[in-house]
Amino acid sequence: ALESELSELRFEREESNALTETREATWNDLQSELAQVESQRDALQADTKDLRRQTQELNKQLKEITTECNEWKKNAEEKSSQLARAESDLQNSEELLQVQMGKSKREIHDLQEQLHGVEKARDTWKIAA
Repeated sequence: ALESELSELRFEREESNALTETREATWNDLQSELAQVESQRDALQADTKDLRRQTQELNKQLKEITTECNEWKKNAEEKSSQLARAESDLQNSEELLQVQMGKSKREIHDLQEQLHGVEKARDTWKIAA
């Protein structure tokens, strides 16, 4: 009976040792997987940090480009306004010139008539003298 009980205890010890080895192997596997997951997490955190830095840089560039575009737009609007004023001034100058030319033509016509009248009077005085 003692032999049988001893045999049973040996069997239980072997089973216990096998379970312990299995648990240790499982524990080692889990530790290895945990190390891989932690390594992946660290890599993802580094990537995330890099992506945040790149995003900040791109946002900074976008802000600079937007500011530059707004300045170009403002300058273009100012130039357009200046051009519109210059076109208006030119049109006003042309109209003024047309009016002035009309006055000058009338003055020339009036002077020609006066000259003609003076020439007639001179001719009349020549004949009379």
